[in-house]
Amino acid sequence: MDSTDFIASRASYFRKLDEIRQNGTLTFYQDKTWFNSGEEKRTIWIDKQGQGKMRTNQRK
Repeated sequence: MDSTDFIASRASYFRKLDEIRQNGTLTFYQDKTWFNSGEEKRTIWIDKQGQGKMRTNQRK
C-alpha cells in the first residue's frame, strides 16, 4: 500500500497536470528507455517547421 505522502503527491501532480492542459500549455514527455551509457534511441525529433536532428553518441 502506498504511503499517505505519496498518494497526496500523486493527487497534486494530476491536479497540476489538469490545470496545465486546461490552459493549453504544450507538454513534452521525454523518453529515457535506454539501459547502458552506450545505447541511444535512433529516432529524430522534428518540430513544426520540419527541423530536427538525430542525437549523436558522445561515449562517456
